[in-house]
Amino acid sequence: MLLAALPVLWFALPAADADVPAKLVGEAVQASDAGRYCDALPLFLEIHRRSGSLRALFNASEVAFAASDRVTAADLYRKIESSPSFATFEHKDVVRQRIATVFRETQRSGPGVACPTPVPRCGDWIVQDLEQCDDGNALSGDGCDATCVPSGCGNGVRAPNEACDDGNAVDGDGCSARCYTE
Repeated sequence: MLLAALPVLWFALPAADADVPAKLVGEAVQASDAGRYCDALPLFLEIHRRSGSLRALFNASEVAFAASDRVTAADLYRKIESSPSFATFEHKDVVRQRIATVFRETQRSGPGVACPTPVPRCGDWIVQDLEQCDDGNALSGDGCDATCVPSGCGNGVRAPNEACDDGNAVDGDGCSARCYTE
C-alpha cells in the first residue's frame, strides 16, 4: 500500500529564520529523498520545533507514514488537524485523507513498525536530553560548542579565543570571568 516515494513538500524559509539552518533542511530533505524516512523524521520534527511550521510537521507526518510508522503518523496528522491554523493549511485535505488511510491500514495490518528513537548525539541537529543547543557540528566557538552548550566564556569549554574556561564567571580562581588566566 505504501507510496513508492512521497514528495516532501518543503518550503523556502524566511531569510530571517536563523533558528532553522538551510543545512538542517537539506539533510532532512536528502534523507527523505533517499528513502531513509526514519532518519528524516526526527530532522523534520526538529525543524518544526524550531520554526513552528505546519509544513515541517506535515513532512514529518509524511515520512512517518512512508516508513509504516502508523502510530506516529496518526499522532502527527492529528496534531496538524488540531492546530489553530489548520483551516488555512494548504494540505488540509491531504491530512484528512491520510488520517482515514492510516486508520484503515492500522485496522487491517496493525500499527506498523515504529521508527527508532535516535540515540542522543551532539552534532546531529536535534536538541535532546541535556543539550542546550545543537548546530549540527562538533565545532566550538561558533555559537554552539562541541558539547552542545552555547559558546561563550564561562561555559566550561575552552574556545580558540579563550586562554581558559573554568565554567564560571568568578574572578580570582585562576581563570577570570573574561576567560583570561589569572
